[in-house]
Amino acid sequence: MTYVAYQGHDAVIIDPALDFDLSEMKLGREPLTPIIDFIRKNDLKVHWILETHVHADHVTGADLLKSEFPSAKVAISEKVCDVQRTFKSIFGLKNDAFAEGWPFDRLLKDGDEIQAGELSFKVLATPGHTPACLCYVNAEGVFTGDAIFMPKGGTGRCDFPGGDAQQLFQSIQRIYQLKDSTPLYVGHDYPPADQSPNFKTSVEEEKQSNNHVKAETPKDEFVKFRETRDKTLSLPKLFYPSLFLNMRGGKLPDKTASGQRFITIPISASF
Repeated sequence: MTYVAYQGHDAVIIDPALDFDLSEMKLGREPLTPIIDFIRKNDLKVHWILETHVHADHVTGADLLKSEFPSAKVAISEKVCDVQRTFKSIFGLKNDAFAEGWPFDRLLKDGDEIQAGELSFKVLATPGHTPACLCYVNAEGVFTGDAIFMPKGGTGRCDFPGGDAQQLFQSIQRIYQLKDSTPLYVGHDYPPADQSPNFKTSVEEEKQSNNHVKAETPKDEFVKFRETRDKTLSLPKLFYPSLFLNMRGGKLPDKTASGQRFITIPISASF
């Protein structure tokens, strides 16, 4: 989910997503149109575009938004360098294909403070789903990314490269140490087909009702559940295109002489 957090005329955008038609390998800006319109209508100044992690299920719109709002800078976990090293190898890219940490404007570590005019956020490192996962803690609540979902959705998977179920358990305990009344704004919800997705829960609700890890859930029980469940999951449909582009902050590859852009997608064969 994409969020706009604002106070007065100061704003940040969290986890912006583009549309990606896999059958045509075509990117679209439609999901961001209402975000851009809202910001302009309310005369907001975008200070930061904050990524909770390198997403594997959608392509980030961070670079597009930087072109729309020149005041904006993009921030992500310092651990993005680990993700870039891993996926350069997976995609068959040379180590010098781009510098580690490029093209992000700021690499964040646990405990960092982010100022955006009247807004302020504290960085809470929550690795496990990926090594570069962060939550953004504000006076109004916490933007959790994929560490934890709505209670019925449970938690993020941990089988992507660098993921770790034990780390995720410890990260969720950090969230559970916050005040019970703290609002949580999640990255995903997976409701039944006849229900609309929700986006807001609380620390108390999660501790009482999360399908994967309640307040009293033992670490070993969660790790066994998460690792067993992850073995049954297929990769997200947009896994490779998303990671190829997202580890670059959404910057598209340069056009060739014929005006085309190309990404690398690894394949496997049974022969």
